[in-house]
Amino acid sequence: MKRTTVWSASPPAADPRYPGELYAIYLLAEHRGAGIGRALFDEVTGYLRGEALTPFQIWVISGDDTIDHFYENLGGRRVASQPTVVDGADAYEHAYEFARND
Repeated sequence: MKRTTVWSASPPAADPRYPGELYAIYLLAEHRGAGIGRALFDEVTGYLRGEALTPFQIWVISGDDTIDHFYENLGGRRVASQPTVVDGADAYEHAYEFARND
């Protein structure tokens, strides 16, 4: 069985305050910590910055502090939180803002 290691998307932003949005980065747990997520983040956000789609945001489903710390360490500032449901379980998602010069 083939498995996708990583996936990302950056559609037009849903929030008019942000010209850009990094919609999703999904990385299999066994590949975390190898720099793949950071490389993908840099690639997508480099494009957003190059196209003047800043500031931009990303919404993160918060399952553990590791994910939140990942975006905070990259310069993200949490600007919103809201409840959500994932696979039938209550969860929270947080929005992180990245300014023009992050």
